[in-house]
Amino acid sequence: MGLSTGINASSSGSAPVNRDATIAGGVTGSVVPLKRALGTGSTFAKASGHSNLSISGSSIALAAAIAADAVQSIVVREADATRAVEYQVRLTGAPAIPAPVAVRSFGTVTTTKDASTGQTYTAPAGMTDPQWCREALTSDRTKTLIAGATAATYVAQAADENYRLGVQGMVDGVLTFAVAIPDVRPAPIVLMGAQTVAGWTTNGGALADDTVIKYRGNQSVKLTLAGTAGATMTAPATGITDVPVNLGVITSFFRGPTDWVDSLTFTSFDTRIGVGGTYYGQSNKVWNGSAVSADVTGPTGLATSIKNGGWRAHAFNVNEVDTLKDFATPQVIQARAVVGAQNPYNASMNFGGALAKSGGRPSLVLTADDSYNNLDKLHPILEQYQIRLTLFVAPNYVGNATALSYEQMRWMKSTGLYEFQCNGKMDDTTSMISMATVDEAVTSLATGLLGVRQKVISEGLNPNPLALCYPFGSVGNVPPTVAFTNVSKTSGSNIVTVSSTAGLVQGAVLDSVGLPKGTTITQIVDGTTLQLSANATATNTLLGRSTDMSGVFAAAKLVDAIAATGHFKIGRTTSGTVPKSAIFPHRFGLGDLRQSLMIPGTSLSNRANLGTDMCNAMDLMITRGGVMMPYLHIVDDSSSSGLRTLEADMATIAAYAAARRNAGEMDPLFCSHLWSGYGGASPPL
Repeated sequence: MGLSTGINASSSGSAPVNRDATIAGGVTGSVVPLKRALGTGSTFAKASGHSNLSISGSSIALAAAIAADAVQSIVVREADATRAVEYQVRLTGAPAIPAPVAVRSFGTVTTTKDASTGQTYTAPAGMTDPQWCREALTSDRTKTLIAGATAATYVAQAADENYRLGVQGMVDGVLTFAVAIPDVRPAPIVLMGAQTVAGWTTNGGALADDTVIKYRGNQSVKLTLAGTAGATMTAPATGITDVPVNLGVITSFFRGPTDWVDSLTFTSFDTRIGVGGTYYGQSNKVWNGSAVSADVTGPTGLATSIKNGGWRAHAFNVNEVDTLKDFATPQVIQARAVVGAQNPYNASMNFGGALAKSGGRPSLVLTADDSYNNLDKLHPILEQYQIRLTLFVAPNYVGNATALSYEQMRWMKSTGLYEFQCNGKMDDTTSMISMATVDEAVTSLATGLLGVRQKVISEGLNPNPLALCYPFGSVGNVPPTVAFTNVSKTSGSNIVTVSSTAGLVQGAVLDSVGLPKGTTITQIVDGTTLQLSANATATNTLLGRSTDMSGVFAAAKLVDAIAATGHFKIGRTTSGTVPKSAIFPHRFGLGDLRQSLMIPGTSLSNRANLGTDMCNAMDLMITRGGVMMPYLHIVDDSSSSGLRTLEADMATIAAYAAARRNAGEMDPLFCSHLWSGYGGASPPL
């Protein structure tokens, strides 16, 4: 209606009695019942298109509720030739009126891209009379109205930064306050682009513009390793002038191959900040084939995590680099990326760019596996500190002596502290990849009438579960490979020779420079000769490798089948790494669906120094503006299980998370919040 109002004001939850009133300007008609309450000191502005605005019968263009009227509620009437709307103002000292906000809907305000300044926010569908406001990130959630912001959409402004945007209005007859999950952050700065290959250098392989694979803008820079044992691509240095620490979080993006047979070993991925010709930063972040260093994260659960493609991100805060913190005045700053990879076959990789001021809203997604019943120990801790927990339900365990019952779970859901999602299997005794087929595994989880997902729905735990955890963290098997020191080819021929055909199988992919990608072995002719599905494109003798993808659960077959059901958006794996190694950037999205179904988790079970380690990990998560998804099983000092988390450690973690949340520094989220807030995010530039 064009009125500026205090968002925390109160109003009757039921329709008031219509009043007979004299409406200013001689307009006749019924007075509409109370629609919204306004707060003491509010300013009532004449709305565009309306002829009169009156308070207590006085026709005015602008007025304010004043202390002299504090003994009662007053009526504000807005009228034009076709309608009149009555508002009630509860002034200081007036009788209390029930709170109008029957619902606080978290996450139903949607955003474009990364929700930063300049991006569009949208109110819940069907909301009428919307009024946008800024909500403080601290525990008091103080709300401040945004003057004139009364449309269904709102474009974030610089004044909104470091607040969460919300909107109040009527939804299905209920006065609702809905908020976005991400907070508003400054738009990131392009520190290093990848919009041209010009200026890039490499010590091996070939560099090219790639307009098909891109993360932001119109292209990426592609490095193809055409038979070289290793190569490094170095970006041209680009410069801006600023105090170095003002750059905040630096996030860099690169993409590995999407097919297992194209796997790369990344030897370095390093973004450094230069001042005066000297470059500073962190040590190289190395993917070493079977593990990931503490500062680079990606999908886990396969022996070689970097494989299976998708965009990866590395983030660090300039404040982590002591030398850069010493510069107190603006400097000419340059950035340099050095990306190293090894693959002597046909692989390629892409660099998508580096963004400064790119940290997101730090988020802790605490999860629990296997439906263990330790409510007497766990719930008081979560309740005291109001920390959210997502539980993955294994239906065959429910009701056992050590497990929760569905009745307990439904009560837990009613507290608002728990969300229920799906274990990958009906039980947790074996992994999903121990089943006979991918179809069997997917049916048991997602599509079967007696599967995990359907049980979670039918028991009233979650009408739309979208997350799962993988029992034992297993998402696929590493395909067998055989490497050759030479593969001899003749251009135009599909017959090649190798040193030995031992260990090869028909149907395996043969990868070597001079063979079309995806070429397979159609026949093992003899001990050194192979017939292939395609002719060679060059005559040479170079390194080669065969990869047998025939395994039922080879590589990402299970993950891709789960994605194809359309039911699941988040999958959490398991790992034994230290907590800080599972921090990953999320402001610009969770990657493609294959990536978001392989989010790294870190165990909180049976770990020494857990409380201290998790507090340190949360500090780093806040510093880097990232998210982590740790998991626990049993919180009980008396348990002899190797899956135990000590009660004191759990209390330390919850207390520290609550303190950082109350200070406005991080959010404890459910899995569904993580997807709702960041699943569709992307860079704004």
